[in-house]
Amino acid sequence: MAPRLPILIAGLPKTGTTGLLAAVHAAVGGKTAFEPASYRQVEDSPRTPSVVKIIYPPHETRTLAEVMGDYRAFPRRVWIVRDPRDQLVSMYLYTWFKPHGMPAHRYRTALGLVRRKQEGERIPFSRMLIETFSSPDTYVHERDYHHRRIMSFFDGDPGGGVHLFRYEDLVGSRFDGLSAYLGVPVSAKSVDDRHRRVVRTKSSGGWRAWFEPEDEAFFRPLFEPYMRATGIAQDWETTDETPDPAHGSRYMEWLWEGAEGAKPSGAGVG
Repeated sequence: MAPRLPILIAGLPKTGTTGLLAAVHAAVGGKTAFEPASYRQVEDSPRTPSVVKIIYPPHETRTLAEVMGDYRAFPRRVWIVRDPRDQLVSMYLYTWFKPHGMPAHRYRTALGLVRRKQEGERIPFSRMLIETFSSPDTYVHERDYHHRRIMSFFDGDPGGGVHLFRYEDLVGSRFDGLSAYLGVPVSAKSVDDRHRRVVRTKSSGGWRAWFEPEDEAFFRPLFEPYMRATGIAQDWETTDETPDPAHGSRYMEWLWEGAEGAKPSGAGVG
């Protein structure tokens, strides 16, 4: 049976949306729309895409409910769920992709903090954010971002048959539930070279090596509603392991140089 088109893939930044787009597009074919500026851009396309991928970024002024509402007529809508702690670490490291235009002094501060963390210094991740950006409110941790702008969608009735797909199932190539929902067999597909910079570890739970026990008091009030709504366990146990430089400082340096050439050894969606 042919899948019902078009399909929407949506998620927060650094949650595996690009990897999921690659897998779904390989299954259904046709044209894709990669992070259109607005629904109008999709609507005005001369040929309707078979798969549309959007992200809900921190700078978006509309609520998630409003943004997703633009696509309510799509027969199939998929929201990819990733632990917000893993997402946060991935976003912090991906910030330093050269075209993002971040100031060099902030990059040097962040790189120094990451290296100290890799060397075993027990720096709380919340402090890393504050030292890098002066205030976490300048990044993605405003209570408003999670509690109102995102939860406006999950606290209500998402409606329209939104399917929750877990990041862990993407990296584990477990697509049975998604295939049944879309009506077409989906399997793993590599991200194309144009977007390989977004791929980092292809794993989950790495936040435990970046967070310290005191980070729970800082982040739990921000993340708990979203974690509860999407079924993520409230487990805040950290580890004494240090972050892998291939997924930390060397990845940052590669991005800062423009993500040209070979990816750092060991670096793997997200």
